[in-house]
Amino acid sequence: MGTPSLFEIQTIMMLHIVSFLIDFVFSNCFASVSAELCYNNRSFHERIRTIMKKYMIGAFLTIGLGALLFFFYQENQYTQQHEDFLPIFEKTVGQSPGYKASSWREKRSIRRQVLEDIERLDKMGWSKTTIQKGYLETLGDISDNQEPMAQKLQEAYEDTLLIGQSGFMDLWNADMEDVSPLAAQNRLQVLMNYIHFPKKLVQDPKEIEHLLRAFSPQLSPIDPFWQDLADTVQAAFPLGTLAHDGKLQKQTHQLRYLISAQQVQWVRDNFRSAQEDDRTALAKYLATLKEDDYNLNESSRLHNKLATIDNGKKSDQEAQYADDISQNNFKVVLHFHAEFNLSENGKFLNKIDPEDTNENGIVNGASFNYADKNDAVHQQLDVDPVKLHDPKFIVKETDNETVHANEKEASDFESPSKKEESDENNDIYSRAGQSSEELTEKAAAEFKSLIEQYRQEQ
Repeated sequence: MGTPSLFEIQTIMMLHIVSFLIDFVFSNCFASVSAELCYNNRSFHERIRTIMKKYMIGAFLTIGLGALLFFFYQENQYTQQHEDFLPIFEKTVGQSPGYKASSWREKRSIRRQVLEDIERLDKMGWSKTTIQKGYLETLGDISDNQEPMAQKLQEAYEDTLLIGQSGFMDLWNADMEDVSPLAAQNRLQVLMNYIHFPKKLVQDPKEIEHLLRAFSPQLSPIDPFWQDLADTVQAAFPLGTLAHDGKLQKQTHQLRYLISAQQVQWVRDNFRSAQEDDRTALAKYLATLKEDDYNLNESSRLHNKLATIDNGKKSDQEAQYADDISQNNFKVVLHFHAEFNLSENGKFLNKIDPEDTNENGIVNGASFNYADKNDAVHQQLDVDPVKLHDPKFIVKETDNETVHANEKEASDFESPSKKEESDENNDIYSRAGQSSEELTEKAAAEFKSLIEQYRQEQ
C-alpha cells in the first residue's frame, strides 16, 4: 500500500473525532438520565420531559454527526475514484492563487468539476500528459472575478468537445509533441472517438449529417488542423501500412470521405445563397483566398471514370456515364489536402453527402488527401488503401452493379489511361472531337473565370 494522501489522513482523523463525540454524547446522556430518575425531587412528568429533551438533543447530535461522517465517507470514495487524476490536478489548478485563496466549499466544488472533466477527456482517449498540458494548464486562474467559476469551467470544457474548436486544438497541439507511430495512432483513435466513427460508413445523408456534428462550424478547408492531421496519418502509417488490414486503418481511410463531406458542407453553409449551385459557392470562397492557396491544374483523370456497354461487337462499344449524363468532372485542391470535385452541371461530387448522393459522386467523388503532394506517399496513403478499405456501397457502384435500363453488358467504371485521356478520337472517353483532358481543362478554365469575377466584385 502507498502512503495515504492528506485527504485520507484528514478523513481518518474526522472519523475518530466523530466516534469520540457520539460516545461522549450518549455516555453523558445516559448519566444525566440516571441522575434525573434517581435523585431529582421534581414531579414525574417534569422529569420525563427533561429526559426526553436530553434524548432528543442527543439524537439530533448523533444524526448530525452521522451525516457528517457519511459526507466524509462520500468524499473519500469520490477521491479514491479519481485518485489517478489528482496528481495532475494538484500540479496545475491546485497551485493557482485563486484556488488556494478559495474557501473549503469552493475548493471542493472546483475539484469535483475539474476532476469530472479530466475523467471525460481521459475516456475520449487523451493521455494524462496531454490533459495536463493541453487543458489544465490553459485554464489559468479559475477564480477570475469577472466570470462565475462554475461557468468558466463549463465553457472551458465545452470548448474541447468539437473538432477544430480552440479547446480541442489546445489538446491536439499538446499531443502533437509526440510524433511516434504509436502516439499518432492513438491520436487518430481519439479523433474516431470524437466522431463516433461507425464500423461501416454508409451513404445515408441523415447519418452523415449526424457524424458531421463532431466538427466545429468554424473549421475551414484551409485550417492548419488539416495539415496536422495529414502529418499524423503519415507518422501513424509509414511505408504503406495504411493499406494493411485493421480497424483503425479502415476507419482512417474512410475518414477521407467524411472530411470531404464536411468541407463541401462548410462551403455551402458559408458561401451558398438560395438558388445558387455548388460551383458558385466554391468560386465565391476561392475568391477570398490567395491564388497559391488552391490549384485548378491537378489531374482529374481518376475522377472521370466511365463504363462501356457492349452491343455485341468488339468494335461497337459505347460509353456509359455515371447517372447517364454525358459530362466531364474537374478537380480543385487546396494545399493539396482539401479536394473539391465539380461536375460540368455545377454540383459537388462526393462519395457521401449530407444533402444527397448520386452515382457520379460515388464513382468520381472527392476525398481528402493525407499526402502533401502527388508522390509515392500519395500512392501509399491515398490510392493503395482504396481496394481494401472502401465501403461496400462505393465498390458496388464502381463495379457497376447498378442496373441501367438501356444496358446490355456493362463494364466496371474505369479511369482512362493517360493516353486515352489525351486522345481526342477515343471511342469512349472523347466527346464531340475533344479529348477527356481537353473537356476537363475547358470546364476548369470557365470556373477560373468565375472566380476572377467574384474576386473583382469584392
